[in-house]
Amino acid sequence: MTIIFQKKISPKILFLFTTQLATLLQAGMPLLRSLLMLEEQQSSTYLKKIISQLIASLHEGKSFSTALSEHPTIFSHDYRSMVKAGEQSGILGEALHQVAALQEKRHQLQQKLFSILLYPIIVLMAALLIIGLLLFFVVPKFETIFSEMCSDKSLPGLTQLILNFSHTAVSKPQLFLGGSIVLIGSISFFSKTNLGRLWRDCIFLKTPYLKNFFQKNILARFTRTTGTLLAHGVPLLQALRLGKETSGSHSVDQLFQNVHTNIEHGNAIATSLRQHSFFPPMLINMIEVGEATGQLPKMFLNLADFYEEEIETATKSFLAMLEPVIILGLALLIGTIIVALFLPLVTMMGEMGN
Repeated sequence: MTIIFQKKISPKILFLFTTQLATLLQAGMPLLRSLLMLEEQQSSTYLKKIISQLIASLHEGKSFSTALSEHPTIFSHDYRSMVKAGEQSGILGEALHQVAALQEKRHQLQQKLFSILLYPIIVLMAALLIIGLLLFFVVPKFETIFSEMCSDKSLPGLTQLILNFSHTAVSKPQLFLGGSIVLIGSISFFSKTNLGRLWRDCIFLKTPYLKNFFQKNILARFTRTTGTLLAHGVPLLQALRLGKETSGSHSVDQLFQNVHTNIEHGNAIATSLRQHSFFPPMLINMIEVGEATGQLPKMFLNLADFYEEEIETATKSFLAMLEPVIILGLALLIGTIIVALFLPLVTMMGEMGN
């Protein structure tokens, strides 16, 4: 049952499993015995079952890479490809260390991005909490006051709008909550469809700042995966094919597919990339130098380091610009609610003065 519903394990647990297995193999321990040892000491129930299934597959005579391919949601394409290359070249332990290094790099980048995004998320959550408190507790009290003091007068349109919204949220919270869940679920479902991915790609590729971030994020994953695979002896075309699968973009996948087809027909990598404006000149020139000097894996990995640093810098710059915009927008929203509540009182005081 666990294996049916729990489709993934945390990157930290997978990294630890990969590192331990690599260490045991490089110490001269046979693969089957290494997996049995890891199964015994595994604290994750789900991963323990997966290891048990891997052992069963090996007992059936399957290769380790074939056994891994039976769990595609856990072991990615590049993971399985590097394991297969390690099996074929007789250096499985070293191949698994390379996989672990690749996992660690990706995890570190995700952690950096999360730490950068943490402050804006906290500010947004705090502001939404304040708005919720106003709508559920403060506005109803003002509604009672207005019903007593302004029963014979119509309220301003803005005030009435806020009161209606608050009344609906308080009297029918299930409608409010259900509508929010349906909206979020619909957006999430649509974003996973081909049409949704095309719309998302179109927005990212057409918006100036987002396009820059989107491009660097894709190129960082592509160069890191491809460079690591090439460094470990995976054939060029296979490494490029697996590298492109990390893009996560249907539109960009088509570009990579065109590049892959051109290389299959005998064109150089740099020449094939130069046909598409999505690939920056610096990337093309470095790959061209790597092809000429026989240091293509190193060039790919250098590019990956560069783009990962660029992503971190771009994220910090973007958030430095976005934070005041978020704060200003939320201040205007909260201020609008407060103005709407006090507007009838100010109007009444003005009439009394007259």
